[in-house]
Order: sequence, then structure tokens, then C-alpha cells
Amino acid sequence: MSAIIAYGSLMSATELERHGIRNTNPCPVIVSSFRRSFSQEPSRRKGVGNKRGVLTVSPDDQASMNAILVSGISRSALADLDERECGYDRVRVNKESLQPFDGQCDIDQREVFIYVGNPHKLNSKLEPNISYLNLCVEAAGEWGELFRETFRATTFASGVPLVEYAEGAFVV
Repeated sequence: MSAIIAYGSLMSATELERHGIRNTNPCPVIVSSFRRSFSQEPSRRKGVGNKRGVLTVSPDDQASMNAILVSGISRSALADLDERECGYDRVRVNKESLQPFDGQCDIDQREVFIYVGNPHKLNSKLEPNISYLNLCVEAAGEWGELFRETFRATTFASGVPLVEYAEGAFVV
């Protein structure tokens, strides 16, 4: 069994269940050495004009972000996620870069992966797809207000954190 780090819409329990992932004891974590941003061209989602960016992460030794560690992922569920995340590469994460967000978390997994955007899909000039941005903020909110606000502080759009970029620009 493997674990994944969910950092966008996949943080939602409903979205995980849609892909057959249940009873996995998801756990909020802080992931160091990654920066999350709306700078990926979408593979499936539509946007309007330049507002079509979806989330991705990129290595950054100076950054950190909150996310959900989802463990107990079977090979078949991982294959399903690979298909869902077709614009991303699944890469192994160093477990030392994971810390519990607020409390206990079993980080002792055999393999931990994160989906990193394919380099040919990166576009730093994109702005977020607003409906997708709302979906991601709602998913973060499922983990509490502090988690949601940390998501907004550690997620970037047009080079600035969402707390600066998106004041009043989205519903959630």
C-alpha cells in the first residue's frame, strides 16, 4: 500500500470516494520543500480566457504547504489516480519533509507520492480557474478554518498568495 499527498480538490472526502478511496485515515500535514500554485494548464477542466489555471506543486526548498496525507492506497486506486491526474507526474516524497499539521499523524508509510505538473503544462501567466479555485478552498475547509486559511496563505496565484490575490475574487 502507498500514500499520496492531496493538495487540491483531492483533499475532499467526496472526491476521494469518487475514486474508490475510503477509510484511509487521511491526515492533515505540512509538506516542506514544495510550493503550490495555480500555474498548470488544465488537462480536463475548462476555463475562461487566461483564467484556466489549475493547481500544481514545484520543488522549492524555501517553501512549505499544507495538504492531506492519504494512506492505504491500493495499486488499482493508484492507477485510477494516475489516469485522473494525466497532466501530472507521480513522484516519491521524502518522508522527512512531512510533519503533522496539528496533532498526531502516522507518516510511517512505505511509499509516499505527490503529483507534480508536467513541465510542458506549466504556465506562470495563468490565473486560477475560479470554479476550481472554489472547489479547492472548499476541500481545504473540510479540515477546519485554520487549515483553510493556511491553504490560502501557502497557495499562489499570479505570484502572490491567495490571501492577497483573491480578496473577494471567489465565493468561499
